[in-house]
Amino acid sequence: MIQSFGAYNENALNSLIFLISSNFSIIIILLCTAAFVFLYLKEEVLMSVQEEQNIV
Repeated sequence: MIQSFGAYNENALNSLIFLISSNFSIIIILLCTAAFVFLYLKEEVLMSVQEEQNIV
């Protein structure tokens, strides 16, 4: 029972590694998109804070 559980987890890990390695470019694109959105929102927040300080 324990050996089959270990084999199942090893198979799942190997499957996950295969999926990540075969779709590496898609994962990189998603990470870059998330970073771009984060940096864009950060820039917008900084610009709005500077505009509010200029008004006051």
